[in-house]
Amino acid sequence: MLVSAQVSAIHMTQRELQRRKPWWGITTLSTASTIIGPIPIRVLSRTSRLVRVPVNQWGMVCYSSTVRNEAKHSGFGRYCGRGHDSLGQGIACDRLTGKDGAEPVPDCRPMLPTSSPLPAQPALIDRLQAGYRSLLLRLLLAALSGLMLCVPWLNNQLFWSGWLGWVPLLYALRGAGPGMGLLLGWVAGTLCFAGGSYWLAQFMINLKQVNPGLSLVLAALFWSYLGLTLGLTSMLYRWLVRRLGGWDLLAFPLSLVVVMAFYPMLFKTHFADGQVQFLPALQAVEWTGAAGLDAVMALFAVLLYRMLTRDGPRSAMANRIAWIALLLWLGYGVISLQDWDRRMHDWETLRIGLVQPNDPITLDIPPPAPGFTREFPQEMEATRRLIEAGAQWVAWPEARYKGYFDTYSVRQAYAREVSRRGVPLIFHDVERQWQGSERISYNTVALLDAEGELAARYRKMLRMPFGEYLPPPWSWSWLRPINDRVFGEFLR
Repeated sequence: MLVSAQVSAIHMTQRELQRRKPWWGITTLSTASTIIGPIPIRVLSRTSRLVRVPVNQWGMVCYSSTVRNEAKHSGFGRYCGRGHDSLGQGIACDRLTGKDGAEPVPDCRPMLPTSSPLPAQPALIDRLQAGYRSLLLRLLLAALSGLMLCVPWLNNQLFWSGWLGWVPLLYALRGAGPGMGLLLGWVAGTLCFAGGSYWLAQFMINLKQVNPGLSLVLAALFWSYLGLTLGLTSMLYRWLVRRLGGWDLLAFPLSLVVVMAFYPMLFKTHFADGQVQFLPALQAVEWTGAAGLDAVMALFAVLLYRMLTRDGPRSAMANRIAWIALLLWLGYGVISLQDWDRRMHDWETLRIGLVQPNDPITLDIPPPAPGFTREFPQEMEATRRLIEAGAQWVAWPEARYKGYFDTYSVRQAYAREVSRRGVPLIFHDVERQWQGSERISYNTVALLDAEGELAARYRKMLRMPFGEYLPPPWSWSWLRPINDRVFGEFLR
């Protein structure tokens, strides 16, 4: 509630202002007898270290045209015009200079004095309501962006949604500070990863038979953790925009690539993963990796956003260069695809048989199916049928433990069966070797040639945490027994 008082000016340092700033970026300054505000912190922080805040006789802060643009981009819809205060009351005002004196603003009409402060109270309420409405709109735009970004992971035919999905988030971040950017990006990221891995809650029920409520809570914590990738991206983006000015075109793609490169995501993913049906966009990934396509998609969204809005500095040359870069990326993709089609036309063809076992989810290594052994598993019987159907190569998928590298009898049986059929076999198994006093496990693909001999092997480089290895600190010796009880012998 406003209290009637005559105050000429208040002095506060930026440190004092920051302590008073609540989480949505608006502060209310007060003295013993007067409440003054609200004041966008961004406006005050652009003045000198010692801020002189002119006020009228009702304790309302007065703005001038020199800070109009700063207030306009504070992100709360209503802003001060020439000769108006932050609540739009039309009261007399002085220019904020950060000096001990205030410069008069020409053509600034004074409001008729009154002994009651109540006329300003409805405007204050309207101002706060406008701020809450603006915050709600920002959150809805961020949520829309998160839902659009996860669509290509669910349906590869809708790959275009990943290119447009950043635009609502950019609108939500319009004029926001780094703190607000963190919140909005986190909302978008949480919904994005929740939509892309919606199956996680059911997977934990199947894996550990936990109750649905606990599974949902654990999944939500995981989604919230991953959501910070976009939260930190948005925070860094807004921080860079404020300090780099005209470089906002590159600030968003750069922020996205940097955060996703260094943020410790348990399961490394990229937004480029949803572009498997957009073949021209994928071809240049051979030079830049998936992060390059992430950056290109973000750059396209920024260019589209700049076409739809007139806020911020403009550089026609920068826009042209960005569009040329996008065309070069896609143009290379088209040319590369044509070259691949030409080369594949002359390639020799092979008939390859694929085996897909239906293994149940268990914590322990399951015994062989009834009627089969480690030396002759179900996959070997399926291989025999595929070879009889004309397969020239046979491949087994990355699946359960086979015992090939651990058991001599299994190696001998595989060699006899493959040499009898005369068809090469590719399969996966866990390989273990001692390095000093430590036993190391590898996720290995083995190739047996037509004679049944081990011709080659490939050890997986980027392994999945908690599925193929235990990351620190879970791999520490005193935690290992607990992990074995919870996750089982998952490395086998």
